[in-house]
Amino acid sequence: MDQEKISALLSLDPEDRYWATVDRVAETGAFWTLHGESGWLTPLAPEGFEYLPVWSDRALAQLIADLLFPGNTPTEITLEEFRAHWIDDLDEGGVRIGVFPDNDGTFWEVGAVTFYDALDDMVQTRI
Repeated sequence: MDQEKISALLSLDPEDRYWATVDRVAETGAFWTLHGESGWLTPLAPEGFEYLPVWSDRALAQLIADLLFPGNTPTEITLEEFRAHWIDDLDEGGVRIGVFPDNDGTFWEVGAVTFYDALDDMVQTRI
């Protein structure tokens, strides 16, 4: 992903970044989150809930990891893995999905089931 595309995505508001992420993840079948020495990164949002930050591309995840979450490594999660191993655990643990945190840490927040359903709907429209 080139710098011009990254800049264009970062200039979008959180909801538009959410839909751009859903579209791209539906296209590629995977998204990126962060993993570090302590395991999967689930920071605490200012509103008081834990969230799993996700991005559509490794370059975006690396950029924000370097700025906001140093020491964490972008790691790919396929939609199949997410459905089979993540959704229930996140939902039961009250961990939300923070879609595309930007360089200020602003993101679109959704539940794991809602995120997967949006992705699945987008995949179905592509078939």
